[in-house]
Amino acid sequence: MPNSPSTPLPACDAQASWKPNGPYSLRQSLGILQRGPRDPATRVSETGAWLCFHTPVGPVSLLATRTAGIDAEVLLRAWGPGAAHAVERGLHLLGAYDDWSAFDAAETRDLLHPIVLRSRKSNPGLRFPSTGRIFDALFPAILEQKVTVIEANYAWRHLCLAVGDLPPGPAPAGMRLPPTPTAVRSLQPWQWHQARVDSKRSATARRAAAAA
Repeated sequence: MPNSPSTPLPACDAQASWKPNGPYSLRQSLGILQRGPRDPATRVSETGAWLCFHTPVGPVSLLATRTAGIDAEVLLRAWGPGAAHAVERGLHLLGAYDDWSAFDAAETRDLLHPIVLRSRKSNPGLRFPSTGRIFDALFPAILEQKVTVIEANYAWRHLCLAVGDLPPGPAPAGMRLPPTPTAVRSLQPWQWHQARVDSKRSATARRAAAAA
């Protein structure tokens, strides 16, 4: 990543940068969104993160990278019809608006469990991303019910590759846009079976897609 060390990226359709105020881990923060190491819609590494998704104005491929040095910034570059929209919401995605001051205050620390305190101390650069994409979070969450992580990740990957559209721009090979509610409603029983999704989870997913 970003794509291939020897392949320069084409000019993007929109871009922005953000300088974190304090510690920030791109991998930890955006890695929360990745469903397993082979997630077709989200790929996060030490050097950057590719995210492919739908916006209200069209699909987008978004690349987030971190510059080196003491004044390190996070650079967002986006391709596709939804590029401007994705970059406009970029700070929400990066967790830039997180405010940990009250959580880190001395009076709060006295109320927290030691495990929570150790976790916070060990992960000072963690922020929580806000995508604004409810169905993209709900659908994989449904697939994760009452099965192992391995089974859930397999189902998500299989269905993304089966009915997820190709993303715009120079996203790495094998990436896909998350399945839309329409695509989920179109899935046939044999496709759910191939994805190893039982009838209860598939029925729940179809109801969620119908309401989306």
